[in-house]
Amino acid sequence: MMQEILVALAEQSALKYSTVKDEVDIRGDISDRTLRQIAPTTNDIAVALVARRGRQNTVITTPIH
Repeated sequence: MMQEILVALAEQSALKYSTVKDEVDIRGDISDRTLRQIAPTTNDIAVALVARRGRQNTVITTPIH
């Protein structure tokens, strides 16, 4: 489970950063405002985990004609 959380955190961090990368500077001290723009929330992580689990548990079936 910890590995899944870390993967989701990395994915969400990259996604959020990619949307504002031209607007923020992450070198040196990072302001609270910048962190709020680039850091995923716990809800973001939870949604990503549920989505990942859903993809892993999806069963593909082929209808019989």
